[in-house]
Amino acid sequence: MRIATQAVAHAPRDTVMERILDEEALTARVRARGIEVEKIGPDAWIVRHTLMGIRRETRARLVERAPDRLRIETDTKGITSRTEVRLSPDGAGTRIETDTQVEATGIAARLALKALQPARAEIERRVQAGVQTFAADFGG
Repeated sequence: MRIATQAVAHAPRDTVMERILDEEALTARVRARGIEVEKIGPDAWIVRHTLMGIRRETRARLVERAPDRLRIETDTKGITSRTEVRLSPDGAGTRIETDTQVEATGIAARLALKALQPARAEIERRVQAGVQTFAADFGG
C-alpha cells in the first residue's frame, strides 16, 4: 500500500525542516490527536494509537536526515513502512511531499494489512489532513 501527500508551507525550507525536527512541538501535535509518543532512544520512538478500533503500538525510527529530506521507518507487528519527506522550493514557500510505502512480512501481518484495505481512504485522508494542517500553520 502506498500513500503520497503534498502541501505547500509559506516559509523557507530550513524553517519548515526546523519545525518538523522540533520533537517537543511534534509530540504535542500528535498527542492532541490522541496519539501517545514515548521516546526510546536517539531518533527512535514508540507510538501508540487506535486504528479501526484496535489499539496499536508502532516502533518508529528516523533513519535519514538531510537538509531537504527525511526518511522514517516503522514496524507494527510485521507491518512495516518507509516514509520519505521531501522539501523543495515552491515560489516563496516550500513544497512538502510525503511518500509512504507500507508492506507486510509474514502471514499474520499480510492478513492484518489486508484488513486495513477498507480503511485505506480514511488513512489517506488523515495523513493528508495532517500534512495540510502542518503546512497551514505557517500562514499564507
